[in-house]
Amino acid sequence: MRRLFFWYFHLNPNKFVPLQQGRLNQLFFFTTNSSSSFSSSSSSSSQHIYARLMRVVDRRVSVIPMVEQWWAEQGRSVLPKSYIQGLVKQLKRSKRHVHALQISMWMSDQRHFPLSPGDLSDRLNLIYRVHGLEHVENYFNNIPKQKKVYQTYGALLKCYAEEKSVEKAEALFEQMKQLEMLTSFSYNVLMRLYTDSGQHEKVGILFQEMNNNGVRPDTFTDYTLLEAYATALNISMMEGVMKRIKRLHLEDSHKYAIVARAYAKKGLQDKALAALKKSEKLVSGKNGRIAWGFLITMYSDIGNKDEMYRIWNTYRSSSQEASNSVYMCMISGLLKLNDPNAAEVLFKEWESQFTYYDMRVPSILISYYCKKGFLRKAKSLLWKTVGSGRTPFANSWARVAAGYFKVNHIPEAVKMMKAAMEAGKPSWSPSPKNVIKSLEYFGEKKDLRGAEEFVKLVRQLVPLTREVYHCLLRTYSVAGEPLSDVLEQMKEDGFHVDEETNKILRSCRIRLVS
Repeated sequence: MRRLFFWYFHLNPNKFVPLQQGRLNQLFFFTTNSSSSFSSSSSSSSQHIYARLMRVVDRRVSVIPMVEQWWAEQGRSVLPKSYIQGLVKQLKRSKRHVHALQISMWMSDQRHFPLSPGDLSDRLNLIYRVHGLEHVENYFNNIPKQKKVYQTYGALLKCYAEEKSVEKAEALFEQMKQLEMLTSFSYNVLMRLYTDSGQHEKVGILFQEMNNNGVRPDTFTDYTLLEAYATALNISMMEGVMKRIKRLHLEDSHKYAIVARAYAKKGLQDKALAALKKSEKLVSGKNGRIAWGFLITMYSDIGNKDEMYRIWNTYRSSSQEASNSVYMCMISGLLKLNDPNAAEVLFKEWESQFTYYDMRVPSILISYYCKKGFLRKAKSLLWKTVGSGRTPFANSWARVAAGYFKVNHIPEAVKMMKAAMEAGKPSWSPSPKNVIKSLEYFGEKKDLRGAEEFVKLVRQLVPLTREVYHCLLRTYSVAGEPLSDVLEQMKEDGFHVDEETNKILRSCRIRLVS
């Protein structure tokens, strides 16, 4: 059975020991003086080690030996702490949380650098993502009192928010209030949690408390309030927030985009279009790619293809090179408007000039083809990407497999399922239903070798289930092979014989003595 090795901490938050353990949207990030950006605080040597670290895609592989080697290669016993902080932050931004946590621990345990509140807040966030909330709480409880400041409290609050744990977040918020540690960040996190949990009525109350306590709102506060009222489709309150923003001259493209989305959902098309026009006028180079993509998506939601193309052409004329993400928005929008021919033309244009081949782009078309039942086109595009030396996402293969299962073309479906699992990473899980259908196919064909190879692929991604073992038992049975090895493996994986297992054994004229 596949086993993952992670790091587990004892009561001392600076000490981790090995432990076998199987295991949201970002709200906001902290910024501290000691945590400057990787690009500004690191040398070309640090850039080089980061590039090497990014090639280690398996989170089960420790990167510490590589970091130790890099450290030794510097020819100095001490390098600035900011070098390591830069690695941690860059890996964190790249969602390499396990490796970022390993380096964070190495920074304090092996290099003996003191941890700043910013370092601790980063570590709390990483522990949450790697090990979960209980471990974060244990770690926080053992942080020295003098380092329990607003950054570390804020990091724990953010973990509660991402866990959607309203009661714990509220209790911690009250504790921070007593300690006079509340900042705009704290209020923003809790208001966002109320929005995500559907408690929109609490958002306005908390904002009023924020004003009463003299905590100055920031840009994130405006976004949070607009998102809260837009999500609840409370147009009057949303417009009230926007009125204050206009009075303070704090408008930007994203704020009008939030407003436009709410108007569109409410069916207020004229107001939505007016807000989109204002959003477009405020697009800046800093947020241009995201803003243009959002505008294209919004016009596709409204059903206005002409405006989609106008925005697309405006974007193309203002940028030397169109980004993959904006191509994705445009292709998705055309498919949403049921214009696959136009989407395919745009896809071919992208193929002819891409700088970086992003598998997400063809995956949009593959998903559409599968949804519409165009399985030959989906399969053809998949094999085309393979033929050009690319590796399709596991989900793309799995969608085609699901399509073939739906039309009862089982051999081709099983072939696609195998390809999906070969492409799958540890974070990806195959459909349990389609795993069973595949194993049933091997059983019908009495293909014991095929079943064993398939189970081996499954085991590399997810723990085997009782249903998988039962399918394997049936395949062994029809193939005339002894069942003892399968039963022994079941036992090792913690599955005891149940009624269904005995039923399979009885069909083989075997009775299990309890």
